[in-house]
Order: sequence, then C-alpha cells, then structure tokens
Amino acid sequence: MGRVSLDKILFAFVANPWSSDSPFARDSYLVLIDEEFKATVFQTDFSEASHLVWGKAGMYLADSSNDYLIDHDGRVHVKKAKKGTIANGAAFLAHGTAVVSVTNEGFTDSGYRQHVALLNSESTDLRTIGKYTDVFSVCGNSAYVLGGELSKLQDEEIERERIFLQQVVKDSVFEYREIRRVSADLHEVIYAGPTAPCDGRNIFVLADQVEYLPEEKKRLGDPGEFPQFQKDSPLTQFEPGSHSYASIERWNVQTGQRDVIPLRSDDGEFFRVASDEISNASYGVGSYFDGKLRWISGGGILYSTDVATGVTSPIHGIKFPNAFENNRYAIFSQERVDVLTHAPYSEEPVEIFSYDIASGHLLSHRKVDGLWGDIDYRTQIIRGFAVNPTT
Repeated sequence: MGRVSLDKILFAFVANPWSSDSPFARDSYLVLIDEEFKATVFQTDFSEASHLVWGKAGMYLADSSNDYLIDHDGRVHVKKAKKGTIANGAAFLAHGTAVVSVTNEGFTDSGYRQHVALLNSESTDLRTIGKYTDVFSVCGNSAYVLGGELSKLQDEEIERERIFLQQVVKDSVFEYREIRRVSADLHEVIYAGPTAPCDGRNIFVLADQVEYLPEEKKRLGDPGEFPQFQKDSPLTQFEPGSHSYASIERWNVQTGQRDVIPLRSDDGEFFRVASDEISNASYGVGSYFDGKLRWISGGGILYSTDVATGVTSPIHGIKFPNAFENNRYAIFSQERVDVLTHAPYSEEPVEIFSYDIASGHLLSHRKVDGLWGDIDYRTQIIRGFAVNPTT
C-alpha cells in the first residue's frame, strides 16, 4: 500500500474472507469511497475481521500481520504486528494520536489468547491477555475490556456467569489489572459489542440478562404461546428453555460499580424484545451523548435510551435494514448516524445511509456500484466501517 490520500474520502470499509479455512481466499481489502461515491480498493494481508477506525490522527487499519496508520498527508505507517485474526474492538484514545485495539486469536496450545495493541505513528506495542472478552471501551486515555466465564456455584444446577471488568491501558501506557469480578444476577449476560461508549467515568453497554429454566420447563412449545411474561417483572419468555430482559449496564471504571437497569418504554412498561434484538444491536464509541445511548436494534429500529432510567424511545421512526440477514455497521456522532449495510454473499451493492439524528432527516442514501469487479463477493464479507471525522 503506497501513499493514500484521504482528502476527498467520505467513507471506508474493509472486506475479509468469510472463513479462515478457505484455501482460495486469503487476501483482505480496504475500500475508500470518495465524494462521487467511487470506490478505490487496496489489498491487505489476511484477517477474518480487520480493525478499522478513523480519527483526527488519520485512519487506523489492522490485519493479522500488520498495523497501518494513514495520516492526513497520505503517508502510510506500517508496523509489523502478528496477532489474531478477529477484531474485538478498537478506538482512538482521547488525545487522538494513539489507537488501542483488541484482537482475538482464540484457543492456542497455551490456552485462550487475545492481543491488545497500542499504536501510534512511531511504534506498535503488543501484549497478550488470556481471557475472552465481549466488550471493549476507551475512557479518556485509558482502555478497558468486559467479559465473562460460566461456572457452577455450590448447590446450583445451572452454570452462572462470572463477569469481569479489566483495565488494559492507563494514561496511554499498558497497565493491566482486574477492577472487579461479580456473579451475574441471573445465569448469563449476553452483551452487544464489540465496542461500547464511555462518558469518561462510566461504560454503557447494552445487555440481555438471561435466566435458564429447569429441565422440566424446556419443552418445545407452540410458537403461538410466546411471548409470556408477568406485568410486574421485566423477564419475558420468547422461546422454550429461557426467559430474559433487555437492559443497559453502567460500569464505573474507577470503582467497578455495576448497575443493571431494565429498559422501559415511554409509558413505563418494560421494553420487551427478544435477545437477538439486543445481541445484534449496532452502536459504538460515539453513540453516547447528553445522557442518552443511541443504538439500532437487530431488527433495524433506531432508539435512544436514557442511561439513568432505561427509558427507551424510537427516534423519528427511522428504520434500517435488519442485522439478521445483512452485515450492518453504524457510526454515531453528536449530530448524525451513518450506517453501512450489505447482504453477505450477494452481488447487491453496498448501501450507506446518513441521517440527521435531531431532525430525522435523511441526508443521503447511496449505493457503491462496481465494487464486485475488484472483490469476489462469493468469498469476501464486509467486516468494518469508518466515516471521515471532518465531514
């Protein structure tokens, strides 16, 4: 990858092979979309899911072999950094000159392994952590991961998740420590990730709180019998075997305090949605603003959730393609949301929507034509999305 001008680029996304087992597709691609919505394609090394973020220092991209930082003068800084193949979150630190990322290598001969990278234009520093993590977040110039491990507690038949909050970077340097470990209130917590926002002190995470039912209640059931719930409880059963409730979790990164707040509708009733509406939600670093978390449900509805009360409201009736049949990525800023969507393994064009959040006005809806002449849609899948921060 030679000199890359970002001057007239509006959007960027990455395409990766859909499987690490394919012997025929080992290359990944960076795609830049200019003001005329024309695509320029650059080939990179293999990754199942590449990192891609764009900040005031430039554009950061990472595959399994290298870290790349493209600055605003078009210089491409390439640092060798061999790591896992699946991106588990990345973001610029608050000062804007360094990126922290978490990459999943999976199980190895020495156990489970993830890599935390700290990159600037001069160097990449790489460390290893032996935990699977669900959520990554940057608070100021520090970075944190959130995850869990299932284990049976004494006298309990069903495994209960032990959740941990860990610091991986403090004040722009590596400093690893566990802040808190706590048992799930029910049996398991399904987090929406991989990257969650922070207000400088608290991380805000969408989560589905799940309780598994005893064996005698795991009947097949008639779909017409669901959902089942009691009016005074947030728990709702959408399928046999478990019931759950949608929530927002607030984690204080200084004390480890964890608050679990059930989502509610405007009328005060519990916000009852199936688990996949939460686990497939789209949000990220810029989605928190002025006490509200803006997010897109798995089904495609744009919502705003008050992080103190859990009250959740649709925003102007805006709806995007769902995340069940499409790869979908959203970038939030204070004023707008940009959403990329594409049906995997199809020759349909990649689509990008931009909305003004305050007014609900559709700013643009464009399609990227001609892309699949350069990239084989049968072997590649869209894995990341970034928006020019100056637009």
